[in-house]
Amino acid sequence: MYPYIILMLIVSSLSLQGQGFKKIEDSLFDSNLRLNSACDTSTLLLKEISYVPDSYEFLRNNQYCYSIVPASNSITYSFTFTSVADNFIYINSGYSVLSCTNVNFLYTGLYDNTTCQFVDEGYSFGIIEGHTYTWTLMATAIGRFCQGFNAICPYWFVDIPLVIELLSFQGETQDNLINLCWTTATETSSDYFVIEKSSDAINFKEVSRVKASGNSSTAKNYKAIDDKPYEGNNYYRLVEYDFNGVRHEYTIISVYYPHSLEYKVYDIMGLPTTLNTPGFKIIKYENGNVIRKFIN
Repeated sequence: MYPYIILMLIVSSLSLQGQGFKKIEDSLFDSNLRLNSACDTSTLLLKEISYVPDSYEFLRNNQYCYSIVPASNSITYSFTFTSVADNFIYINSGYSVLSCTNVNFLYTGLYDNTTCQFVDEGYSFGIIEGHTYTWTLMATAIGRFCQGFNAICPYWFVDIPLVIELLSFQGETQDNLINLCWTTATETSSDYFVIEKSSDAINFKEVSRVKASGNSSTAKNYKAIDDKPYEGNNYYRLVEYDFNGVRHEYTIISVYYPHSLEYKVYDIMGLPTTLNTPGFKIIKYENGNVIRKFIN
């Protein structure tokens, strides 16, 4: 399995003029000891980004990546940034590997170089305005023909809290369309929802927009319809916009839609009609299946 970012794509190595690496230590113990006692900062910059990047190519094309020459199966690198406000942030890294089948992140930790104190391990941290921080990453890449990492692309962004608590998001096929429904437990400054659709779970387009409840502390149910589904898998992403226009992405679901069949619709008297007309309907498909239903 090839690594992803959250979808991290394997591509060729980048070159970065005039920029080298500062390798702290190979062992976790030595790395912790040195960073804690000497308050080391790295010469490598940890750059801020506005949102979770779409792909490795985005990071590469916008100069977030540092090349690793020669490629290495085991890396320990540190990246430094200075906070401009008190915030809760998220730190992660894209990467590129050569012919590797698996990547393991062994350790990620943040140090406050201003106070010479260890903050925490992981990817999410609370930071203080004016303080300089160093984030350390240790990882390995393996595989029969693996040459190792040839690029690393760290980034951080302010972790904006989600404005809704989502209980469920589901979809099901019905006749020649797909019904979508979702339920929220709470909403805060929620303006509207957008349903986005994709055939590959990568490239999405808007198919429906539904007004939200604004502010709510009770369960709210919502529905939308996709009357032009793709044959095969349809991927749907739920997106919410708050009153400030800030976009919040939630879960992605997949709904399978079989090969569409031609059909004819008749009313209770056996006369041809359409599904848009209320009343009792008889739907006859080209494969011989017959559905009888009442349309409101």
